[in-house]
Amino acid sequence: YKLLDQRLPKPDVVIYMQANPEVLMKHIKLRNKDYEDAIDAEYIQKVSQAYSQYFFQYQESPLLIVNTSGLDFVNHVKDYEMLKNELLYLINSGQEKHYVTIDPR
Repeated sequence: YKLLDQRLPKPDVVIYMQANPEVLMKHIKLRNKDYEDAIDAEYIQKVSQAYSQYFFQYQESPLLIVNTSGLDFVNHVKDYEMLKNELLYLINSGQEKHYVTIDPR
């Protein structure tokens, strides 16, 4: 892994879109994919925790962390615009990390 990691270019920015496990399970059920039937809430909780721990320590490039639990990029253009504006803010501000939490509608 470390050998491969040294060869890969570092991204200009990383966006970590997180959501609470209940929302993730709802999305999985809405997709209704046979291969996702065996995914349970405990597994989603563990994966979510692992991602959170990883990105809490991430320092390779600027990081935008967005809680998407209350967002709907497909049906609400304003949510997409908010994401775009926050990304531009991160890039232009020179910050290394920027956390965004938007209250559900």
